[in-house]
Amino acid sequence: MATLIFGRNASPRAPFCRILRIRHGFRRIAVTFNPNARNGRAAEDEAVAVRALTDLGVDFDLFKTSGPGDAISMAQGAAEQGYDVVCAMGGDGTVNEVINGIAGTGAALAVIPVGTGNDFSGSLGVPRGDVVAACRILARGRKRPMDLCRVNDRYFACSFGAGFDARVCRAATERFKRFCGLWPMAARSPSLLCLSP
Repeated sequence: MATLIFGRNASPRAPFCRILRIRHGFRRIAVTFNPNARNGRAAEDEAVAVRALTDLGVDFDLFKTSGPGDAISMAQGAAEQGYDVVCAMGGDGTVNEVINGIAGTGAALAVIPVGTGNDFSGSLGVPRGDVVAACRILARGRKRPMDLCRVNDRYFACSFGAGFDARVCRAATERFKRFCGLWPMAARSPSLLCLSP
């Protein structure tokens, strides 16, 4: 079980959800920022997020990742240091790493989506492509429990796939994402239809 921050458009009616209104915000927020998300273009969003969070009066610290796995250790360290919320500022990969860092710690998860797909944040009602709106949700959002799943020693919250789904994910390598975001992955999909079981 984990806790997450979500926007107004998300469905809070799932049976495992108990909605809590946050009246005075959170005490401390750690923003785990992946400047390499969206093929390095996420770095452009750093100043916008810092300005928005500062203008909203959010007490936060920004931690920048430098490679794969960094967000796990940074998120875990932030939770151990008493941060109430650990915010993943990046794409779905950054969110997954932050989830694996805070699972079982009591820290809440928030998301500022600046990645390529941002599927998880979209399911929470956090607007994609609008850093300021995501920061507003972080500052004034609602808090609810969230179920986590685990395969081997890895937690996940959005989706899990094996077989064909795993093949599609493997095809979405950095060279495809780098070309034009999601379009090359969509173009690659027809070739995956020819796979035999």
